[in-house]
Amino acid sequence: MRIGSALFAIFVLSLLLAIPVPVDGQSADETVTLGQEEYYEITPQGDTEKDWEVEYKVTQISGGPFDVYIMTSSEHTKYEQGFNFNAVVTHEKVTSAKGTYKLPDDQKYYFITDNTDNGRSSDQEPTGSVRVRIENDWNEPETELGFIGYAICGLLIVGFIAVMYFKNSRSSEPDYSSSYTPSSAGQYAAQTDSQQQSYPCASCGGNLKYVEEYGRWYCYDCQKYQ
Repeated sequence: MRIGSALFAIFVLSLLLAIPVPVDGQSADETVTLGQEEYYEITPQGDTEKDWEVEYKVTQISGGPFDVYIMTSSEHTKYEQGFNFNAVVTHEKVTSAKGTYKLPDDQKYYFITDNTDNGRSSDQEPTGSVRVRIENDWNEPETELGFIGYAICGLLIVGFIAVMYFKNSRSSEPDYSSSYTPSSAGQYAAQTDSQQQSYPCASCGGNLKYVEEYGRWYCYDCQKYQ
């Protein structure tokens, strides 16, 4: 029962360690004024070969509608050069925008709040300045802790089973160093070969074994001297 409970506890621990853990990345919460034909961009700094997840919210404070885009590095180049581009996330002619998007790890991404006439028929044509509040959280949604958790708990389980096996094998050996004096079986303790035979245990009825070196009878079923 004790072994089963310990194994169950280790199994639960391995499941908890294997759960992907969100890791905080970079965040921004700022108020920006965009003049006519201006835009504001944010991109995560550091390692771009990760599955970044961006949670964003852009709210109008004053001025007219605006556009919000999330685009790859290659599309960003087209955007800056005034060519037609394709964004992975698009909010156009809006006064607020919010959402969550998981970015594949193939290249760098840009989050753009736009107050320009970028040539798209669907975008907002600016009529003046726009003041907005931009809230961004860039997170790395998963880590390698799950694999590490399985590996650690696997080693713990193997080690625990080995220790319990060794402990049980040791406990099955008779304790020759015991100072226990046989009582109910004392009448059988003799020194002649005719007396060196099997006698029943007074407790369980099993066969007793005479340990000549110590002059004692031992029951392997009860694991004690009689």
